[in-house]
Amino acid sequence: MIHFRKLLPIYSVLFIGFMGYAITVPTYTALMLHDGYYVSYLGFSTTTRKLLLGILIAMYPLGQFIGAPILGALSDVKGRKPLLIFSLVIGGCLYLLTGIAILKKSLLWLFFLSFFTGMSEGNIAIAQGSIIDIVKKENQSRYFGLIYIFVSASFVAGPLLASLTGIGTIFYVEGILLFLLAVWIYKSYKESNLNQSKEIHIKKTLLNFFTIFKKGPLRSYFFINFLIYLPIFGFFRVYPIYLVDRFNVDFTTLSLYIAYVSLPMILINLTLIKPLSKFPAKKNVLLFGALFALSLLTLPLFTQLRYLWLPLFISTGLLAITLTFSVTYIAHMAPENKQGSVMGNNQSLQVLAEAVSGFLGASLASITNFFPLIVFGIICLFGIVSLYRK
Repeated sequence: MIHFRKLLPIYSVLFIGFMGYAITVPTYTALMLHDGYYVSYLGFSTTTRKLLLGILIAMYPLGQFIGAPILGALSDVKGRKPLLIFSLVIGGCLYLLTGIAILKKSLLWLFFLSFFTGMSEGNIAIAQGSIIDIVKKENQSRYFGLIYIFVSASFVAGPLLASLTGIGTIFYVEGILLFLLAVWIYKSYKESNLNQSKEIHIKKTLLNFFTIFKKGPLRSYFFINFLIYLPIFGFFRVYPIYLVDRFNVDFTTLSLYIAYVSLPMILINLTLIKPLSKFPAKKNVLLFGALFALSLLTLPLFTQLRYLWLPLFISTGLLAITLTFSVTYIAHMAPENKQGSVMGNNQSLQVLAEAVSGFLGASLASITNFFPLIVFGIICLFGIVSLYRK
């Protein structure tokens, strides 16, 4: 409990930061696909809109892919607290500018702002570093687990708040929340990194990701995990497109759907992860990953919107279990002296999968709205079969 109180500002950073990311899912989808909102004024066809949406939703995770290791490396040298405050203030400014870009209907600025917002919110690296600073090694897994609960909660709260405030206003609200959070960090959070490094290893940290391509016992498992992460993160990008394109849901309904579909991420982490941990992590990935793949393949069979509530809820639950244990099994395989590097690379794979799956999913949706669900289902099955054969 003492550790939780010390880390509450860190968890709040993750919650508010990822809430900002969560609001982009319904807002960008509505802006790019609904007539009368945004892109329709520019005269683009529906196919072009979907391609542009794919690029737009890839910008944030691409920025985070670059920003997270930089912020993490800088926090090792300059301290966690100043880097948190800096990233929060910059993020707040960027969200305010995003609101203005939407008001001015500046699509080009929206692309740039999404990328740099992602860079400023690579806070998960600092959060993990703070947990390592404060919590004893034997208790760290529990506090790392709380990260996923707070992040999952943000994907419920963000769309709910967006449904109440509207498309443009929500970005101003997010910016103000980040400024307030920066003030709280400044006043209440004590620097946790008391053994700061004297050297900055940003280049080494960035290049460390490419070690996954070097021949070694984990290289094939990294590839398998990437195949599993593509449909997991792709699911969250493509089902909103599917709902808008096939059922023409409005912005408010879409936001409520996204909040509802995110609920299993919280419930699973609070209830099922602990009892399922009694079983081998790899077996959990094989079972629930296969079921998740099948759920993606069957979603297009539900031809009426009111019948999709339960299938989407089940898909997210299966996804949550698969994601958790895909991290666990590779952590168990990592050599003890390389766990930090292995986990960092696996986290980078997740962020890269977010970027790639966003663009890939939207591009496939330009062919037909249910095509991304089928393709991601097949990719997931291929990943599961590959893991089974290892």
